[in-house]
Formats: sequence, C-alpha cells, structure tokens
Amino acid sequence: FGPPIIIVKLRPSICQSSIFFDSEIKNLNNLKIILTLGKVAFENCIKFYKKNYKMQKKFIFKHGRKHYLPDGKLLFSSYHPSPRNVNTGLLNEMKMKKILISIRKLL
Repeated sequence: FGPPIIIVKLRPSICQSSIFFDSEIKNLNNLKIILTLGKVAFENCIKFYKKNYKMQKKFIFKHGRKHYLPDGKLLFSSYHPSPRNVNTGLLNEMKMKKILISIRKLL
C-alpha cells in the first residue's frame, strides 16, 4: 500500500527526479493527492500527465490552487519553501498551513 499523498520537490538533478517521479506515480496505487513544492515540480508533474494521458488542458501554477487530473488524483501547487521565498514573504507559515489543512480535509 502506498501513501495517499505524495509531495514533489525537485532539486538540481531534475532529470533523475523526473524518472523517479514517473515511476512513483505509476506504482503508488493508493495515491490520491499530489502536492508540488515550486513551479519546476508543478511543471514536471504536468509534463508527466500530458505525456501519459494526452491532455490538452492548460494548467496554471498558483499557490494553493487545486487541479483535477485525468486519473482522478488531485494536484495542489505550492510555492517552494526556499529561504528566498520565505524571506521575501512570498510563502509564510500561514500560507503553508492553509494548503496542508485543505489537503488533510480531503484525505
């Protein structure tokens, strides 16, 4: 049994992470919700779905936005919790808690 939620956070080795991500999405049978941390992770998640589900829909990154994916999963997007985003106020504890509480309610 896999977890009902996966948090995606890609680092500089995006290509290797992308391969790992593709495998995880395909093999986690109980996965219901994906939370991407940062726009790069969000775009790679969308790339996976467009490649595997031939989607045409345009997905726009915005913190806290919920997207419905073609396999029934939900995708939540969040700003990356980097020091830069925290120090500039783009992401704070309240914003992060809000998205995590929204996800918890759906589990």
